[in-house]
Amino acid sequence: MKSALAIEGGLLKKFLALALVTALYTMFVLPTAGATSPFQASGQLVSTGNVVINSAEVSNGATVLPGSRITVKAPVQATINLGSLGKVDAAPNTDFTIDFTASGIVITLNYGSVTLTTQSGITGEVKTGCAGVRVQVASGNVSVKTDDKTETLGAGKSSRIAKPSDATSSGPATFTENAGACGAVATAPTGGTTGAGAGGGSSLPSGLTIAIIGGSIAAAIGAGIALGGRPNNVSPA
Repeated sequence: MKSALAIEGGLLKKFLALALVTALYTMFVLPTAGATSPFQASGQLVSTGNVVINSAEVSNGATVLPGSRITVKAPVQATINLGSLGKVDAAPNTDFTIDFTASGIVITLNYGSVTLTTQSGITGEVKTGCAGVRVQVASGNVSVKTDDKTETLGAGKSSRIAKPSDATSSGPATFTENAGACGAVATAPTGGTTGAGAGGGSSLPSGLTIAIIGGSIAAAIGAGIALGGRPNNVSPA
């Protein structure tokens, strides 16, 4: 029979290893198992050339923050990707301000043409002070409000709005608003800056997490051996 010291040492090793694995599982695995995707606090510019954001000329891949004013000059075309929210496609000769939160995207169109695409559960809004704007709906339903009436447009429908308007959709939806060169003058926003690229999350890669857990188990077993020890002069029964 093994001595009591040998038995205690083996139990100690198993206990330490189990405790460490449980702690690591709680720290790294459980928080991400049922987590929803966080709100993406910035967008990314995808363009065929340089675009002006908040009076600074930037290139493809620049970061777009809420409150940014964007000017797309011909012949450049641009898209602002907003991850789980949706995206905004801007035609050449377009100027607009973009704002967004976890639940919606708001575009203030100064001139030109934008196509707003929103994902499920995301509200999309395009506001303009121009008259004679054309709104064309590709999918979903869009409510177009002026100072005297509200018009609802379904997929495949379009309408020319004679007054300044506010077009709103509840995603999923895609619609285009074309204001042409209406000549509206807008004040440059104070918020929003640009950068080299969108920021990323802080979660550990799954491979690194597995390596940490594996190494920690080995360390725990080693610690158990050091603490419990193998008694000298112990022979099998």
